[in-house]
Amino acid sequence: MPTPAALRSLRLLLVLVAVAFPGVLVGPLRAATECRILAWDGDVEDVRVRGSDGERVMTVPSNFLSEPWRTAETGAVTLFRQVPASAAHPEGRELLATTSLPAEVPRVLLLLVRDSRPEAPTPFRLLVLPDTDAASGPNHVRIYNFTSRPAAWTLLDRPPETVPPRGQATTLFAPGQQRGPLRLAVADPAGWRVVVNRTIALPDAHRVLLFVRDAVEDPEASSVMPVKVRQIYEPVNLPRT
Repeated sequence: MPTPAALRSLRLLLVLVAVAFPGVLVGPLRAATECRILAWDGDVEDVRVRGSDGERVMTVPSNFLSEPWRTAETGAVTLFRQVPASAAHPEGRELLATTSLPAEVPRVLLLLVRDSRPEAPTPFRLLVLPDTDAASGPNHVRIYNFTSRPAAWTLLDRPPETVPPRGQATTLFAPGQQRGPLRLAVADPAGWRVVVNRTIALPDAHRVLLFVRDAVEDPEASSVMPVKVRQIYEPVNLPRT
């Protein structure tokens, strides 16, 4: 039976084959998935990805979610960049990040996070959650918990609600209110730890999106704050179907 290390090496080899030879299928076909992506550490330019309509080039934004695109029908997302051909990149393509996608999920949300760990196989990591926000409209606040920890949050001093690890939840501003206190805590060995305690404002025809992720790439930072949190505003038009 192959060892876990051997299986990881095989998966990385298949990804490299897909990047070097984008016309070659390396896995079974499945339905294309709609993706939106956010860069955590600033815009990332000249990113290439294979979509259902061919290879596309984009700048991954850091202050808003990207426009949606549909993946190639392989059950994975692989990001790469064109670079000069070299011994390290004989095909002129640098692998930036890759991840498999959950099966039977029509839409996903991706976080592109820089990975500075010495043992990291790629410069970035891709975090993925199902994107089930089609029903959330203006005045909504939505949390995406990408972490391995349960979270609890409250808006406008309501009773706290829990959000499971790698889960998501939505709450709503009261009619006529456009600002109020938001508190967010995550589970810690010593108990619940508050990581957000601030007043948030909500512009007209917008919703607030909160992204929470583990701070695993920075051990010193994670000892101070176990997670990192981003907040963005998204304009809301008609719900996507």
